[in-house]
Amino acid sequence: MTVTFEISGVRNNKGMVRGLVFAKNDGGFPEATDKAIGQAEISAERGTVKLVFKNLTASKAAFSFFHDEKEIGKIAKNFLGIPKSGVGASNWNGKGRPNYASSLVKVEPEMQATLKYF
Repeated sequence: MTVTFEISGVRNNKGMVRGLVFAKNDGGFPEATDKAIGQAEISAERGTVKLVFKNLTASKAAFSFFHDEKEIGKIAKNFLGIPKSGVGASNWNGKGRPNYASSLVKVEPEMQATLKYF
């Protein structure tokens, strides 16, 4: 299945918006690319972008997103571990660190999420 996520809240045109998909709770969510079953990326555009995940087979999954402004391939963080980049997850209210259980959603062809910057 192809899933298109509409990601809102992108603050500028720098870098990439990246996303990861996780089908099981093995400690990889939200950042471990080696444990993700899918990845997607698109050039950042201020406002909203559409991130397309292809060939997903899971009926339920947890999605995570980040704005990679410096194109380093991971979430930029400060010395306390707080993200410097915009971050988001499926079904996340923007408070605290997103976790797999609360981010697990039914996979639909079209979905939405919002990035939050700290």
